[in-house]
Amino acid sequence: MNRGSVAVALVLLLGAGTALGFNEPDGFRGLRWGASEQEMRSSVSVSRACQDIPVVERWRGHRSCSAVFHIGSVNVNATYAFRDDKFVRVGLRFAPKDFDRLAEIFVERYGSPTIKDSNAFVWEGAATVVSLHRHLGTSSTGYASITTQVELREAKRLRDEQTKGDAKGL
Repeated sequence: MNRGSVAVALVLLLGAGTALGFNEPDGFRGLRWGASEQEMRSSVSVSRACQDIPVVERWRGHRSCSAVFHIGSVNVNATYAFRDDKFVRVGLRFAPKDFDRLAEIFVERYGSPTIKDSNAFVWEGAATVVSLHRHLGTSSTGYASITTQVELREAKRLRDEQTKGDAKGL
């Protein structure tokens, strides 16, 4: 096999693995990444008023809107996050007892997770990351997040910038 054939085979193999391993979403429940808050409000029934995210937590976005609905038979509390009036993330809270059912739904929708253990599934792609956790930290709440890689980098940058002085004096 010559170098050209090897390169083409490698590209096809890597592309097929990515395509088969994770069906990356272009948004959530019909709301595309980058949609405005107004677009979200016209397609989602908001359960309480949208609000500004406090300045000390701006790494999470500028505004958030909440909604309650079902994914399959699972009741979820969703928080849609916006940065510069663009949809960048959704967080889903649910009862930990519903983790296994949501995991089935997510695997059906997104394919096999790229990381998996008994309490967390993660799908990491070139453009998006989906994570599903039986517990949010030490709380008694399950949590899932669907966001873009760009937003993850921006949130990390802002959080690092905001907390860089916190370690002084230790």
